[in-house]
Amino acid sequence: MRALVPLPTGIGVYTRSLALALAGRGGMRYLGLAHRPPRGSGELRAAGIEVEPPDGVPGAPGSAAAGHPDPAEPAAPPSPHGVLSPLSRLGVVWQQLVLPRRLRRGDVDLLWSPLLTLPLDCPVPAVVTVHDLTVLLMPEAHRAKVRLSLLPFLAASLRRARRLVTLSHATAADIAFHFPAAAGRVRVVYPGVDDEFRPATAAEIAATREELGAPHGYLLYAGTLEPRKNVGALLDAWESLAVDDPAFPPLVLAGPYGWGSRALANRIARLAAQPGPEAAVSSAIGHGASRQRTAGQGGARSAAFDPGATGPAAAGPVSANPTAGAAAPRLAPGRRVLALGRLDRARLVRVFQAASLFVYPSLYEGFGLPPAEALACGVPAVVLDTSSLPEVVGDAGLRVPPGDTAALGAALARLTADPGLAAELAGRTAAQAGRFRWQRAAAEMEEVFREALARDGCG
Repeated sequence: MRALVPLPTGIGVYTRSLALALAGRGGMRYLGLAHRPPRGSGELRAAGIEVEPPDGVPGAPGSAAAGHPDPAEPAAPPSPHGVLSPLSRLGVVWQQLVLPRRLRRGDVDLLWSPLLTLPLDCPVPAVVTVHDLTVLLMPEAHRAKVRLSLLPFLAASLRRARRLVTLSHATAADIAFHFPAAAGRVRVVYPGVDDEFRPATAAEIAATREELGAPHGYLLYAGTLEPRKNVGALLDAWESLAVDDPAFPPLVLAGPYGWGSRALANRIARLAAQPGPEAAVSSAIGHGASRQRTAGQGGARSAAFDPGATGPAAAGPVSANPTAGAAAPRLAPGRRVLALGRLDRARLVRVFQAASLFVYPSLYEGFGLPPAEALACGVPAVVLDTSSLPEVVGDAGLRVPPGDTAALGAALARLTADPGLAAELAGRTAAQAGRFRWQRAAAEMEEVFREALARDGCG
């Protein structure tokens, strides 16, 4: 459960949600292991997952000693198996040197690694989830420490695993091309979208938009702000439209800055600080009846960008790594770009629900969870026609060629100018998002585990 040690990312969300769904099935017993106490251990234990403290780390997972206090979680006894060196608190060192010793105790039948690699010396059958091959195909998109912790072990892990799970057919095809000997052991298991991502009521949408200072709706990007996510292309496309049309929808960015993003942060700060002329808004994203629900079930979405509204604006400069603070950031008069930073889960859901359109220009995704979450909220998406994104969005969004900023801008302009098209796409979101359910993923994953256990021999 190494992916649950730091602040959650996409892999952390995947690991947590799938582990909980697997435990809920009751078909197997699960033991969680990590180099440091994982976050949310109380929730995992409540679901029936035994979370074993790392050797030599006293107290509960989530304790102050672990660097992320969680007083609500019960104390766990210290491990009796000795004290590790500080070096062993590094995830890759723990995986390669400590985990094999732990697995040799004989009480584990199968190892599932949700984080791409396995111990080179793995004494039990193993299944590995390969989220993507960016570390191989786009090494420049990763920090040196990430490359060093993955690349030396990647090929051996793919040889050693009895089954390889990918989150998309696109990643399965990448594995088949680069590691053809592993192709026959690949299984595609789509992940799920958590239940809180759902269409909101009209009142909920209006409240969130008012809170953000965008009462008539906005375009949304959610995810880490880093080079691979190609947010610069989104800024280029949005700015080219907004400069010609002061009534064009504002842009909201939700997520922390990643590595190599200083120039991007500076650019967003400049855009956030630029005043925009206030003007009557004439363009609209109309979602029509397909995005309306009764008030008790997630009610009607108001039409976006109503005529007569004034152009909203950004609250001001953004920091190098914005986070949600005590005073929620909001668009202020005369500004049109808002960077929200990392949001807590409940607020992130609300920001998704109130968006008029979701834009995700990432260059490579093993799955692309944010677009799926947007669809689950009834919000159509614009993505690049690359990697797994066509699988995720299906016919509930528009796809544009990678590297074509003009095409990206044209897609945004088309949806803001054509309420009928926006409503048609929104009407398809529920069916497409329905393909991604954790209960289904858990059932398929459990079958993969059984396949791996049934095989004779290793590798």
